[in-house]
Amino acid sequence: MSDIVSLLLPFFGLIFIGYIAGKVTKQPAEALGWMNTFIIYAALPALFFKLVSRTPFEDLTRVDFIATDLAATYSIFIVGEGAAGGADRLPRECAAFHRCACTHGSGWR
Repeated sequence: MSDIVSLLLPFFGLIFIGYIAGKVTKQPAEALGWMNTFIIYAALPALFFKLVSRTPFEDLTRVDFIATDLAATYSIFIVGEGAAGGADRLPRECAAFHRCACTHGSGWR
């Protein structure tokens, strides 16, 4: 359990710090856009690199880890297919983007 907390705490802690900074400093929405850009494109990739660099290579190449990751990603892709083609009735091009955005969190804006 402590391994999970030590992995998730820095990630969600960074998001929480950004949220608190936005509330405390009373920045306009335009300024918060730049803070989001910094967090998504600078801070989180550095954090992910740090976490992955500490993980033993054998843990990253485990077949069960890779299979579970692919199964989860494909399942979310199928859910996106249902949402885009079903309830939303999006054109095929937009639906393809919607499915990809479901599997990659920062793609849908």
